Amino acid sequence: MEAMVVTGLMSVIFAMLIGVMMHSDVYWQKGQNKVQEHWEARHILDTMARVLRESNPSWDVNGTLYNVAISESNTRIDAYVPEYNDDNTIDSLKKITYKLNPFNSRELWFKSGTGDYEVVSGMINTVFWGGSCDCSANDPMNCNTVNSACPAVRILVATVKDNVFNLTTDVTLRNRVNLALSGSTGIEEPEEGEF
Repeated sequence: MEAMVVTGLMSVIFAMLIGVMMHSDVYWQKGQNKVQEHWEARHILDTMARVLRESNPSWDVNGTLYNVAISESNTRIDAYVPEYNDDNTIDSLKKITYKLNPFNSRELWFKSGTGDYEVVSGMINTVFWGGSCDCSANDPMNCNTVNSACPAVRILVATVKDNVFNLTTDVTLRNRVNLALSGSTGIEEPEEGEF
């Protein structure tokens, strides 16, 4: 009788331990997913900030302006970054574009110049770009303009695996005011409508 009671108690304790171990594994995996999402969001923001920081709100090449442009839906940004000669003068401007995949909104695409596009992330919930100044007080992400008076872009990235994880940053562009580039400055950009 005593052996049966001890065996029964041991079975109950063993079942409780298994239940605790299974729940701890689930919580550990959720914690790992949060760490991965935080890393992914931070990586996306850092990469975009590094590229966009080299841009200028508006480049002037022989009277033609090459501006930072944000789509009306705030899901695409186009900018021009300089390519330098050996003597540290600007040789050409390369158009860079970040946008959401129109067929899969979980993917963020990047294209530089006439090169192929690449997938920056496949864990996107939302991405918004906006000018961070002169916006409506009700919706600070509603700006679609960046200018030399306020050369900043606000980026919001939300990744999703288990739960949405948000990060926001403001990127100040190199504001080379009144810098007119020579007519020999090359422009590397895809054909209109290509990307």
